[in-house]
Amino acid sequence: MGEEQPLSDLAIRQARCRQLGDLWADGSCYRKVIPTLQGEGHEVVSTQNSLDTLEGDVAAVKRALGRVSSPAILVGHSYGGTVITAAGTDDRVAGLVYLRTRS
Repeated sequence: MGEEQPLSDLAIRQARCRQLGDLWADGSCYRKVIPTLQGEGHEVVSTQNSLDTLEGDVAAVKRALGRVSSPAILVGHSYGGTVITAAGTDDRVAGLVYLRTRS
């Protein structure tokens, strides 16, 4: 097996990014990392979850996939992880990244 690589090299290098907030935070929680990723040449879209229904939030992710080049990496935290799991079956998705906070 190869050496472990940083996430930016391993998962994001040739993919587009789409980031989701969680149940208690909106897409603006990524405001500090988005400019860094864009500065590295990545397309980044951060969407808001409506929290009306899981199906509605998954549909919003799939609509957002149309705004970036494929393949896409979906990033989610908390409830956003549930949403990207469901949306990750889309052919335009190359991978999923689940974020967690430290306790």
